[in-house]
Amino acid sequence: MSKRALIVEDDKDLGGVLMELLEVLNYESELTQSVGES
Repeated sequence: MSKRALIVEDDKDLGGVLMELLEVLNYESELTQSVGES
């Protein structure tokens, strides 16, 4: 219960972290594709 409340309180921070993770994953996938092409 307390953990869920904590997640709700930090929802904005969590969203920012998720966006950063998505950007990193996209960057890594682009690197992998460029390496595979060359």
